[in-house]
Amino acid sequence: MAGTPWLAVGSFASVVGSLYLLAQLREHWDRPGARWFVATIATITVWGGSYGVALLVSNPAARVLLEGLSWVCLVWIGYFFLAFALGYTGRRGILESPPFRAFGAVPALASVLALTNPRHELLWAGFELRPVGAVVGATYTFQPLGYFVLVVGMLLVSFGTVLLFDTVVSYGPLYRREAIAVGLSPIPPGVAVLVWALPFGPAVSLTTVAFLPHIALDAYAFIRSDMFECHPATRRAGERAAIDDIATPVAIVDVDGRIVNLNPAAETMLDVDKRAALTDRLDDRL
Repeated sequence: MAGTPWLAVGSFASVVGSLYLLAQLREHWDRPGARWFVATIATITVWGGSYGVALLVSNPAARVLLEGLSWVCLVWIGYFFLAFALGYTGRRGILESPPFRAFGAVPALASVLALTNPRHELLWAGFELRPVGAVVGATYTFQPLGYFVLVVGMLLVSFGTVLLFDTVVSYGPLYRREAIAVGLSPIPPGVAVLVWALPFGPAVSLTTVAFLPHIALDAYAFIRSDMFECHPATRRAGERAAIDDIATPVAIVDVDGRIVNLNPAAETMLDVDKRAALTDRLDDRL
């Protein structure tokens, strides 16, 4: 094939960018959620590298294997990103809960299906290679289970994005620009995945190239500022400690006067257990 395989070059460029981001954040890897962020960026690295190679491979068997590896990255990146968001925003209770850990079986099972898809074709069928300029594209038909796996992955990324955006914005003007960058970063690869998954989508995926603006926005947010130094997990833990340790009874209610939180002093004063009193009207307990 003549010409420069720009799509493959772009995929490899995302690999270089993700490795640079990981190197810049190396000193923050012990921060809350940081290891999950490393897992997310590492997944982008593997995805970009494997798909870049796949675009240059015309052997059907090798290409199917590389396509399966791209799917493995696709199914894990949402789980890793949501775990990062939970850890970074101080929601360790959810992150370390048995249900969330058990949910990891979903991407694990999807990974096995992706790597063995030629035997059962549960995720996609009708795999064919198709030259696209200077690279080798591939077309196939998504199966219902394949769409399900894709939707679950995108929902996990969406939930993680909402958590990050909402929490960081709560800092006020301190990290407003960085919060916008974090909120916008998943959009380019997300749009690329949607376009690729359409029934009339292209024979090549632009997702790995779309990781470039994603990495650039993350680099702007986490390298430019000290968002990993002054992270929301510390603030959330401090707020919990301030409420729980204070000797003054504190009851938090919603706009309808229903109890949403009590500190131990308030439990003692009202002579109730917090779990039993949640959603009760405070006036009824006084």
